[in-house]
Amino acid sequence: MRGGRSTGLVAFLLAWSVLQATSTSFAADLPPRGSAAQATPEGRLLRKACDVGSRTYRWLTANPTWQAHARSLGAALATVPGHGTILDVGVGPGVSTIHMALANTQDRFIGLDFSRGMLALARVEVARHDLAARVGLLGGDAAHLPLRSGSLKGVTTHSLLYLTRDRGGVLREMHRTLRPQGMLILTEPRAGLQLGFLKQALRDPRHALAMLASRAASSTFGGFRGRDLEALVRQAGFVDVEANPVLDGMMLELRARRPE
Repeated sequence: MRGGRSTGLVAFLLAWSVLQATSTSFAADLPPRGSAAQATPEGRLLRKACDVGSRTYRWLTANPTWQAHARSLGAALATVPGHGTILDVGVGPGVSTIHMALANTQDRFIGLDFSRGMLALARVEVARHDLAARVGLLGGDAAHLPLRSGSLKGVTTHSLLYLTRDRGGVLREMHRTLRPQGMLILTEPRAGLQLGFLKQALRDPRHALAMLASRAASSTFGGFRGRDLEALVRQAGFVDVEANPVLDGMMLELRARRPE
């Protein structure tokens, strides 16, 4: 990893650790830019962390293993009856959203993030893949999604819920914006000692680094056990809830739907 990427990764993880110790707000809990709470030192630190680490995060996630997983999510979302809009909460530099859209050509996608740095990179990637007609980008807050109730066919997020304090509130917002029978897909760090990155180091070294970075963050914020994540999602009103290990056991992928 080049020096700039290494510095960005260190800054990103350090800022998250400081935030854990000093703040009651996390990435998905922050209100939109311009609100009073966004002017707090913690809010500025978090935004700066994401802006500084955005290029490093793009480099880490632009790997074949994660791209293939994102395409599998896009294919799963395509099985939901009817055409519609898929929201990717915490779009970051756009890797997941773009590869979901490449695998699912029937639906429109919206990527939401609170970081200008992440959104700027995502715009570049959307244009590079010529997907502007089907992939939109939006600044906003996962705890207060700027979308109408029942307007979405699907909602996805990757490594976001474990960073939030009001996990139930974020999930209820996802439930609110999904239409009946809409699909929720969460990909979150798995709790406990997971050594899947050792297999990944041989097959896809960049993805192994990404999983190590995720493991470092989840050691601070805490990953999920499958049954605990399932219970949390059911409490928010979802049904057909099932979580399974993916990516050599390093992550949990949960799928659920909003009932009729």
